[in-house]
Amino acid sequence: MNEIEERWGKLRLTEQEASDIVIGDEASEELHIKAECSVVGKVWMEQKLSAMVVENTMGKVWRISRRAKFQEVGANIFAIQFANEADKMRVMNGRLGCLTATCLL
Repeated sequence: MNEIEERWGKLRLTEQEASDIVIGDEASEELHIKAECSVVGKVWMEQKLSAMVVENTMGKVWRISRRAKFQEVGANIFAIQFANEADKMRVMNGRLGCLTATCLL
């Protein structure tokens, strides 16, 4: 686990990754609600994983009311939509997920 923590400490986002995504006022109320219950996550490994594999794996790791939905938006980058804000906060305030040498950030 020390190796993972050491690698985690060296992690730096690119300028593009660190920039905010702004949803304008013209967006529907439903979109705002979905945005409040969503995050973008990246699996930290070289091997490409499908959204289904990550969704199934994290569904077993996270103890939330309903399984989160994963949509691939890039290589090992996923938009994660939680059923409610409480589930999102439970995951964000705990461990996002580390399995052996692989982490979901």
